[in-house]
Amino acid sequence: GGRLVAPPAAHDDETEPVHATATPASAPIALAGVGLAATRGGLPVLDGLDLDVPAGSVLGIVGPNGAGKTTLLRLLAGLDRPAGGRIVLGGADVTAVAAEARYPRLAMVAQDPARHLLTERVRDEVALGLRRLPLDAASAATRVDDVLAELGIAALAERHPRDLSVGERERVAIAAAVAPDPDVLLLDEPTRGMDRARRTALARLLRTRAERDRRDARSRVRGARLRRPARARAARGRRRHRDGRPVSTGSTVALLGLLLLVGGAVAFERRPLDVRALALIATLGALAAASRVLIPIPSAKPVTALCIVAGVALGARAGAGVGVLAAVLSNAFLGQGPWTPWQALTWAGIGVAAAALAPLLRHPPLLVAFGALAGLLYGRVLDAWQLAAYGPDFGWGAYTALTARALPFDLVHAGATALVLATAGPALIRTLDRYGRRLAVVFLPHGAS
Repeated sequence: GGRLVAPPAAHDDETEPVHATATPASAPIALAGVGLAATRGGLPVLDGLDLDVPAGSVLGIVGPNGAGKTTLLRLLAGLDRPAGGRIVLGGADVTAVAAEARYPRLAMVAQDPARHLLTERVRDEVALGLRRLPLDAASAATRVDDVLAELGIAALAERHPRDLSVGERERVAIAAAVAPDPDVLLLDEPTRGMDRARRTALARLLRTRAERDRRDARSRVRGARLRRPARARAARGRRRHRDGRPVSTGSTVALLGLLLLVGGAVAFERRPLDVRALALIATLGALAAASRVLIPIPSAKPVTALCIVAGVALGARAGAGVGVLAAVLSNAFLGQGPWTPWQALTWAGIGVAAAALAPLLRHPPLLVAFGALAGLLYGRVLDAWQLAAYGPDFGWGAYTALTARALPFDLVHAGATALVLATAGPALIRTLDRYGRRLAVVFLPHGAS
């Protein structure tokens, strides 16, 4: 329980948004929550929370993973229904109003916005929300250009959103949310993948818009959840030694994954492998990477299925090799980062497990069931990596909250993997079996007996 009230944006040299405080605000309330309650996995996440966000203010909400920050934003956006309490937007009770009906008065950029990019050009992505406004084509184009320039991505206007870096995709998603000029803007993890200069620019943009709204005396608000304030020196993904020295947990976890990956590569190379076998593994890895890049449906990629098929038909080294290549090659287009080693390790592990269970997985029902389980397991492992790398607290409660939020995407992944294996798995295994038998042939020199 408790009450959060956002004061007007401070006029100082700090580049980060101010904390929520208990200071009353005189501006009209643009967004309010009254007695909000929410549960996740049967556990209370929010309990009797009151929230007041005055027009023209910037509110930053910080706290450890599992504290309920994203849950609160999803309630305010209408993506989830509160277990108790009311949500008031511009003086109107919108508790029972669907998310799409709150737009464009309220817009939200969720975590990992790359999953929600819909068009093939950055310009079109930013213009998408303007279709619901009474703007002619020329006015809409001008607004798109202005927003792109404001966020420093005008040079990316003709690029495909999925060809951009993580930070660039984040700015494209923010531009798309800002373009319709919503009364309330909710940002979840908006500085992900941005360097300090970009984070500073984003904070300045939010404050500039808040000041403009106060100046115009309009009931507008720019609500945001940003990284921990600079003055606190507790940036996301950092912990401290007992002597106070900072430890970059994200880097440590990424380094651990990289070392494990190198160890696996050494084990892979301990026995010689026929060049034709290497070519086949490389081809399957490239196919898996291409499917991950080119298939536009988030989470519905056949990478996991191809790792399983390779492991069953060609053995552990093939299953692991396909998984590693798929992660490394596809992330060359989707964005390399500290997650790459753990994606590679997880897919490699699935391929090795499939090889170990090969006699069982040659039965189609068991193959499909294993594929669905592997799809869910992949998500659970990556959730654990994300929490260990970026969460200040690694505990069961935080992990449960994170996995519950990611469950819809994991179910899509599991279902897509099972579908691929049900429709094409046995045929692919038979095809690879034939190639495997060819690779097992030993050609003797002429005249040898």
